[in-house]
Amino acid sequence: MRVIIASVGRWHAGPERALYEHFATRFEALAPRVGLHALELIEVRDSARLGAAAPKGSCIIALDRQGKALTSEGFAKALQGFRAENYTALVFFVGGAAGLPKTFVAKATLSLSLGALTYPHLLVRGLLAEQLYRAATILLDHPYHRAG
Repeated sequence: MRVIIASVGRWHAGPERALYEHFATRFEALAPRVGLHALELIEVRDSARLGAAAPKGSCIIALDRQGKALTSEGFAKALQGFRAENYTALVFFVGGAAGLPKTFVAKATLSLSLGALTYPHLLVRGLLAEQLYRAATILLDHPYHRAG
């Protein structure tokens, strides 16, 4: 199953991009072992264009501060469940400074919160890449998650 982060905004070199690339690379090494593909990043100009980033048959996860807060273990279990449902892709929608339109969030398979704090949307990409990597390590009983 493809794993896509569809995010508003474009970035240049910097710490947020380095964080994302670090964990996307680590995820890529484990993804096939848990039935997933390497992480893809699709950048769009505004939230209205996010829908076009989702292939037909996708599981849509909207990142929203008021969404469901999962533990890392719960997130890993959710990924495993989505994979079992044979979606073509798992697409994470990350809004811009104003977040995602409520209509977008309402149509998502899952509205997911990374916590009650508000994060810069470029940083959310790195946080999400790390959690995807962590979820793979949990599913594989890899020591990365247990080390904490």
